[in-house]
Amino acid sequence: MAAWPTGHRTHRGPVRILAAVSVAVMLGVAASPGALGPAPGSGAASVRACPPPVTFRCAGQRIGVRVGESFDEGESAAEDRLRLAQFDAVTFPNFTWSQTEPGPNRWDFRATDAEIAFARRHHLYVTANHFVWDQLAYSSTPAWVNAINDPVRLEAVMLNHISTFTKRYGDTIRAWTVVNEPLSYFIPTTAIHPNHFAKVLGPDWIADAFRIAHRGAPRTALWLNEVFTEDDPAKANSLVELAAGLVARHVPIDGVSLEGHLFTPLLEPMVPDVALVRQTLERLAALGLQVALSEIDAPTLPTTPNRFAVQADDIGGLVGACRAVPQCRSITFWDIDDSQSWLIPLFHRADVDPTLFTSEQRPKPAFASVLAAMSDP
Repeated sequence: MAAWPTGHRTHRGPVRILAAVSVAVMLGVAASPGALGPAPGSGAASVRACPPPVTFRCAGQRIGVRVGESFDEGESAAEDRLRLAQFDAVTFPNFTWSQTEPGPNRWDFRATDAEIAFARRHHLYVTANHFVWDQLAYSSTPAWVNAINDPVRLEAVMLNHISTFTKRYGDTIRAWTVVNEPLSYFIPTTAIHPNHFAKVLGPDWIADAFRIAHRGAPRTALWLNEVFTEDDPAKANSLVELAAGLVARHVPIDGVSLEGHLFTPLLEPMVPDVALVRQTLERLAALGLQVALSEIDAPTLPTTPNRFAVQADDIGGLVGACRAVPQCRSITFWDIDDSQSWLIPLFHRADVDPTLFTSEQRPKPAFASVLAAMSDP
């Protein structure tokens, strides 16, 4: 990818930070102590105000929305305290195929065992990433799988892979990202990337992946996840058409999530088209699918005036779009604080500060913006 640009970015409008805090504190949240919050479709929790300081966990439980973040085993005790105070769901990136099965039936469960134990101990809703992710320059597919050219054998190893996790962890894994980022990163972004699975299994490989996943994890919610749709109407439309085709053929898919990484494939900050995001979520929901925002972060340049106000506007806008769609019951932020962000090595710089919390775990303006969006009736 291209180097990070050095240009400025204009501020789209003022962030109402004081209003955000006031709204969140006044409205409060509803939850019974220690509850995970209502699952989609289960109805809202009973309403009562949360004691200050108001948290995402409590605000989400009031409105029936899970609020999560990505989790890597071995982070600091301070980060874990922040995680448990704010969130009731986690996504585990360490469940990728190349990390867990680097050779045929040669398993490495060290990270996943620790992460699942953490989730069980704290009653967190778990999403595992990813079953199939095979993109240009980014892939979770190990080399030995890429060497398989027989479709029958490839399907067999796919089934064995996800079945092994089901046998080991049972219902603790509540959701799997079955296919991650199937559409092209670059023009034409409307095309499905011709990866190894497409070459071996054929043009129906996405449907095949979901069918295999359903056989291996029959009680787990199965999701399709896509990136860079937030300002690309053509790509967003292709995603909806892809999902509609799967639904029409009765493929076992439960939901589609938009990632919410607010930068372009060329590593430029992205201002999301909030109306487009809402429209995309609505169109997917109209297919009978659950929808979600799955990997929200917003890198910002130090040279941008009022950069954390801009960041708060952008992230708050995404959350507001989700809140406007009743079927959007899950919001996940990517990395617990700025020091842990995966964008540091990607961009080769540590000053893009893309998360909701500073490296010292202090809330940034986006924290209040998200609370306000979640509290807005």
